[in-house]
Amino acid sequence: MISLSEDDNGNIWIGTSDKGVFVIDYKNEKLLKQFASLSQVYCIVKDFQGNMWFDLNRNLAKYNIAQNKTEIYQFKNYITDIISDTFRQKIWISSGGKTDTKLYSYSYETNKFDTIETNVVSEFTKKMLLDNRNRLWIGTWGDGVFRSNDDITKFDKVNLLSGRIDKEISSYSNLLNIHQDKNNIIWLATANGGVVRIVEANGFQNADKIINEPEWKSNLNVTSIYKDENYIFVGTVFKGVFYGKDISSLKQLKEIGNVRINSFYEFDGKLYIGTNDGFHIFDLNNEKIIFSSDFLQKVTSFLIIDYKDILIGMQEQGLVMVSLDSLENQSSYKIYAKASKDYQNIKNNRITGILQDKNNNIWISTYNGIHLFDKDKETFLHQSDLMKEKLSSIIINSISIQGDVIWAATPSGLFALKLEYQKLTLVDAVTKENGLNSDFICSVTFDKDASIWFSTYTEIVKYNSIDKTITSYADINGVKVISFNKGSFFNYKNQEIFFGGIDNIIFFNPNTLGNIRTVPEIIFTNLRINNKRIDFNEGSKILDNNINYASEIRLSHKENSFSLGFVANDFFGKLNIYYRYQLEGQNDAWIDLQNRNEINFAGLGPGNYTLHVQTSRDKQNWSKIKSIKITLLPSPGKALWLCFFISFSSFQ
Repeated sequence: MISLSEDDNGNIWIGTSDKGVFVIDYKNEKLLKQFASLSQVYCIVKDFQGNMWFDLNRNLAKYNIAQNKTEIYQFKNYITDIISDTFRQKIWISSGGKTDTKLYSYSYETNKFDTIETNVVSEFTKKMLLDNRNRLWIGTWGDGVFRSNDDITKFDKVNLLSGRIDKEISSYSNLLNIHQDKNNIIWLATANGGVVRIVEANGFQNADKIINEPEWKSNLNVTSIYKDENYIFVGTVFKGVFYGKDISSLKQLKEIGNVRINSFYEFDGKLYIGTNDGFHIFDLNNEKIIFSSDFLQKVTSFLIIDYKDILIGMQEQGLVMVSLDSLENQSSYKIYAKASKDYQNIKNNRITGILQDKNNNIWISTYNGIHLFDKDKETFLHQSDLMKEKLSSIIINSISIQGDVIWAATPSGLFALKLEYQKLTLVDAVTKENGLNSDFICSVTFDKDASIWFSTYTEIVKYNSIDKTITSYADINGVKVISFNKGSFFNYKNQEIFFGGIDNIIFFNPNTLGNIRTVPEIIFTNLRINNKRIDFNEGSKILDNNINYASEIRLSHKENSFSLGFVANDFFGKLNIYYRYQLEGQNDAWIDLQNRNEINFAGLGPGNYTLHVQTSRDKQNWSKIKSIKITLLPSPGKALWLCFFISFSSFQ
């Protein structure tokens, strides 16, 4: 037997290697029909009208059950797979052999066959899948897997390795089957590479996949990004600035040289470029550098005030203020630094950001907290002078301002601060306690709605500041980066957000990005009593079935220290998963477990309980409740005492 199917009457259709097709009424153990054939029957498919399609002597057969009628269509090569397409009212047929690269289709509207050229070559066989977007996938024997566009006019090869240099491509070249589950995950069975899981990228784009300039592609350690209507500029660690009209084909800006780029800042048609060797001003209209200075070292940030003065932050020398008209006059530079004798001290010389809020307050982030700068008085107020709360980290990797709220990215989480009546208040915090997988925040920005977007070392995170939900995107979602760099991001008109890493740039449109909307089901995985795993066996007094199918757990008074494990059965892993439970009989409230998938009970009193568990990937759409009864028996002594007490009370 090499293929199986079932018709609308519940009969089983079996395809064989050399005996044709058998139709069996399995309920009555009766053979209903045989279609004799000497060729291998690789597939039997029931279509959207209830007809059965299969290979019969290397021809295509359609059997109409209602009319008990078989129609035969001639084919040159043997048939490898058949797909029923309800959306297009078609049947798709693939055939074997290197010489046949066409895909065949039968239309119910025209009652005619048609072909399309796929340019997909297979040495032995092809398997097909119609996914939830009605695209066709073709798995080959010898050349991997291909996916069509939406209108099935073009097929592109799907990369199954995704940067895995430790794997041989030949291991994934021979496909046995393709399947899409209810969570829209594509599963590939390969002959030599095992099972491969493919998850759609949600809309994230990876620069390394589209770059065709070798020098640019080999220098994708990205520290800063800027984009306007005409150009995109990318700062790197070792090779200065690359720029051009399209991210796929950037060229090095030779005048900058091979130096680390720390920041870009645009104002009035001029792009200010901070480097380890000074700073440059690039005229965006005339496309040329109009000013360069090496007086300041390791320039990290800029802010122009009232069109006349500029603040320049540095990594080691603190802060400088100078008139735009006096950039060439080094003696006019006012330096604010720790232990400075001429001007009021700033708490730390390592400046990571300079921004101005909607009320014209100037904020400076450092490796020792945030400072409020009064330009007229030339004074600094440190966050310790402005707020009662203490942040868990004084190191600020970068800051962004949304209206009058300052969002500070730190190694210990993301914090929102607001200045009211000269007091700085902590208004929000996003950390591991809220559901983050990592507290180290590299960069932060916003979309046009209420969502905050930020990067951790390895993830891009979306945080809804209204309902407090967190969605993390990582490798499984198409975010292909080893690690993100601090402060390496750019938001282009809320239409494109860029995050730079040590080996890639990830960019996406936040307005069209696909959301994770699966509602997984819960599976109980294990029961442990006194830290010992308990499995079901015949005669067990604890479980009446395997733990996932058990209706009850019965425990003695000595077994009141136990734990129950569970998992969300959608194969998306721990990213964005949340659990909660309710123990009926003790507490009716739902207990939030975050991403912990085990409940530990210790010292539970004798009685009857019912445990309810749920899971979610957005804390809004929760799964169907998974329940199990828990009976904890009293000790024999207490049971005898209780019986005696009841009997004595009855006698009285």
